[in-house]
Amino acid sequence: MRFTDVPLRRSIPAGALAYVVGYLATYLAVGPDLFSTVFVAGVGYPFVFGWLGGWIARMRGNAAETTESPEPGA
Repeated sequence: MRFTDVPLRRSIPAGALAYVVGYLATYLAVGPDLFSTVFVAGVGYPFVFGWLGGWIARMRGNAAETTESPEPGA
């Protein structure tokens, strides 16, 4: 199975969760004053975390589907 064959719906929840966690982590790391003035910290990092989370979820889905053992007697 190729990487692109994994349905997108599997990576959306993980990507959304990673986006929210990344957004909050960025907010807590830079503080409210800097967060509201720095566009990249407010938008860029959570986007990267969201993309990365989706990619990891897809890769885990690939691993789960490709490592199944064959049925006995097959």
